[in-house]
Amino acid sequence: MTTAIKRRSRIDLTTWFTWFAVVTMFLLPMVWIVLKSLQPEQYVFSSTIDPSAFTVENFQRAFVQGSLLSYTISTTLIALATCAIVLPFGFVTGYALARFKFLGRGPVLFLFMFSLTIPGLVNLVAIYQAFSALRMINNPISLVIIYSASSLPLAVWLMRAYILALPSEIEEAALIDGCSRPGIIWRIVLPLALPGVGAVAVLTVVAVFHEFIVATTMMRTEGIGVVNQGLRQLQTQYSFDFTGLAAGSVMVSIIPVLLFLILQRQFISGMTAGAIKS
Repeated sequence: MTTAIKRRSRIDLTTWFTWFAVVTMFLLPMVWIVLKSLQPEQYVFSSTIDPSAFTVENFQRAFVQGSLLSYTISTTLIALATCAIVLPFGFVTGYALARFKFLGRGPVLFLFMFSLTIPGLVNLVAIYQAFSALRMINNPISLVIIYSASSLPLAVWLMRAYILALPSEIEEAALIDGCSRPGIIWRIVLPLALPGVGAVAVLTVVAVFHEFIVATTMMRTEGIGVVNQGLRQLQTQYSFDFTGLAAGSVMVSIIPVLLFLILQRQFISGMTAGAIKS
């Protein structure tokens, strides 16, 4: 009885600590940004909260000065194109690494893992020179290629982990019944692996929406690139529009947040699949 009470108290303490961490590290900063996006400029460094002074002028200013409509459309198209490359290649490669044993499988897995440890900015100069030689600077396709290459290693590892968690007996039974390998992948594995695909899609889209340095290096045309470039336009050499930046941050977060809310079950299932079997 005493042991059960102690165990329950530990669980309650862990739960309270988890909620405290979530509120402190995630919810409070989000609430602060939303409040600053609604306040006039004179309240930016003040702790005073006056709901009667709330205004949407910050959103209008950020929307116009940051060209957020053009950047949001551009970012969405780049993210969709990146997903169109990452999802099929990540799924097929992850399936091959999970189900097949072939010569060089170990080194391939090591290379995918090793690539995750290399900071993306290390290769930025080489990437710029390569795309400059191909005359693809200021071309959105270059961003799609770069983002796809940087997202593929993680996508492959996540899909491999999720497919490993699926029972292989189903595929073996389908093979015995005469189903081809492509048919098994399309009709059996893919529907079962949709949560993993959803997790990869969420991570890919969020990565594109959060990117800034590569897009700034590769793109020159205003309104074409990623949304963070639009937010950068709210800062000048002599001024910094804090409330406009807060309003812009709220607006550009809408699409990733909505995507996560729609695919949250698939995302959680896909991210935790590797804990079952690896």
